[in-house]
Amino acid sequence: MDQLPEYMKLCFLALYNSINEMAYDAIKEHGLHIISYLRKVVYIVCKCELIPFLCY
Repeated sequence: MDQLPEYMKLCFLALYNSINEMAYDAIKEHGLHIISYLRKVVYIVCKCELIPFLCY
């Protein structure tokens, strides 16, 4: 993360905090440990968003 520009650090931290908040709510309300699933989904979504840019 140290190599990212400042604006991307803010985006990363916002996404990171949102994922952790969702996982915390799932644990608190339902007893489900979903953090690993959320991380995988975010990885897949980010990868899919970048594919069109990598093709050019």
